[in-house]
Amino acid sequence: MLGRFMQWLTERIRGLFISPKPPSNLLVRPTPPLTDAECEAFFFQLLDGVSMGWGSGDIQRFFAALADRADEGRWISWLKHLDVRLETGEVLPMPIAQQFVRFGEVTSGPIAQRALDIGTNAIARAPKTSKASPSPIDPSETAIATSRTVSEPATAIASPQETEAVDAATTTPTLPTPIDNSEAGGEDSGDSGETQTGETHATSNEQTLTSLPDEAAPNATAQAAEAWIERGQTQADRQKFASALLAFDCAVAIDGNSRDAWMYRGDALAELKRTKEAVKAYEQAIQIDPKASTLWSRLGDVQYELKRYALAIQSWKQTLAINERDSQAWANQGIAQGLGLGNWAEAIVCWEKAVEIEPENPDLWFRLGVGHGALEQWELAIAQWDQALVYDPNFKDALVNKGVALQKLGRTEEAEAVNARIQDLEAGLVLPIPSVTDAAAAEPDLHDDLATETHVVEDAIDFFEKGIEQYEQQNFQAAQRFFQRAIEHHPDPTLVLRYQGLTWKELGQRQDAIACWDKVLVVEPENAELMALKALTLQELEDWEAANAAWDRVVELLPDNHDAWIQKGITLQKLGRYEEAIAANNRAMERP
Repeated sequence: MLGRFMQWLTERIRGLFISPKPPSNLLVRPTPPLTDAECEAFFFQLLDGVSMGWGSGDIQRFFAALADRADEGRWISWLKHLDVRLETGEVLPMPIAQQFVRFGEVTSGPIAQRALDIGTNAIARAPKTSKASPSPIDPSETAIATSRTVSEPATAIASPQETEAVDAATTTPTLPTPIDNSEAGGEDSGDSGETQTGETHATSNEQTLTSLPDEAAPNATAQAAEAWIERGQTQADRQKFASALLAFDCAVAIDGNSRDAWMYRGDALAELKRTKEAVKAYEQAIQIDPKASTLWSRLGDVQYELKRYALAIQSWKQTLAINERDSQAWANQGIAQGLGLGNWAEAIVCWEKAVEIEPENPDLWFRLGVGHGALEQWELAIAQWDQALVYDPNFKDALVNKGVALQKLGRTEEAEAVNARIQDLEAGLVLPIPSVTDAAAAEPDLHDDLATETHVVEDAIDFFEKGIEQYEQQNFQAAQRFFQRAIEHHPDPTLVLRYQGLTWKELGQRQDAIACWDKVLVVEPENAELMALKALTLQELEDWEAANAAWDRVVELLPDNHDAWIQKGITLQKLGRYEEAIAANNRAMERP
């Protein structure tokens, strides 16, 4: 499948404003106080921010931005109301209780103390074991099952590759935390009757903390788990792996048969260096879907980290049994055979397979040279390093190793020339990376058939598919080379341009990414998903005027999209247009 190109697109940036206080010109016109439902929604946005690393200064600015609608007394009143509801039977899921505690720890004052008390009491009331989780993992490794589900009716901004499949009415969770089960058949419990007069929202805040009923449909469970998975992916994209793990724990607790929940849980554990636990998570995912090559590949990676080289090789062999053209699995198997077990002949066989699949990858040629060098096959090693330098003439390690090999062979003058090139490189004299056409010309026997007219379209499609494979393996330079070869003759050049843009973005070349997407938008001016991607990238460039114009177009096409309005509010705030920013964020709070 095409993978996770837009994981970061739904990131929930919850810091609505950063000015120390609302501008004075906004205070002259009274605004309605926050309802209980709005207090709850904004407070969970605040908890989101704290989980992403907000400090006391960020928290103060958050409350200052809403001071005209809720003072300290209003927040404490809402917290008291929430506390009563929890004491009379409603459940605050463990991850959210921990967020309340964290908030109380990073700041001070009556609001923080009240939140700390609520979180502490909720943790104390939590059962020691959870019947809801089917997880076979030891309870100490798994978060207590959460009952929060999602049924947020808002149009999602889909990834480019899903454009044809996503209907404009698709609904996805967009609340700060997955909490609303009003469409899953849930019933209110523990209503204290203290909801503030004047509440105008159709869904009361009591519903947002209700437990998922046992008879809820399986798709509601899957939807709730997916919401936590998306939340975890957002946190992981921000390098907040502890927070990501918490979200994936919630997903597993809700749906223990979710392959992706276990897989991403393993990813988070691996990033946190909890490698043995990551092994268990990947093994659980494999039990659910034993034919997923990516799971076996991930399992091999963590087995290698644990220096379990034989087990890592077995996992990668399983990957290749499913997809024999996975060049990264061949490359990794070679590393384990050579560097891990010292089986250099076997390593060379693996790297030759990888090079056969991905001949333009200089890293693979370099590895192959290392294998021959380890066996003191110096002529062969030099030939492989020369091939690496065809594709990357600034590959310092290839130059260093080639120089050593030339010395071993007594070819002193050639070694000195290589060392002079290394000195130039260290002095900043880099050579241009040759185009793929030039590189292919250096080895015509590998690509003699590429120029034939009868196969040019088939070749372009093949290059595009290889580019997708390299993108998913995060080999972005290689992916870009394949996309460049595909663009001229591919039957759908706009599709190639979308992925070229994504690849440029991953390589940090955001202007090049936007240039690719602009070409697509000329042809597809109503592509809201791609316009949103452009807007987010402009925000990263801090081009706030252009970003605001892009978000204008997105909300024009998707007027009920919660995340688009949130992002527009952030952009307007950056431009100092505070009144419009407040209006945009109020618009985001509305429910279609």
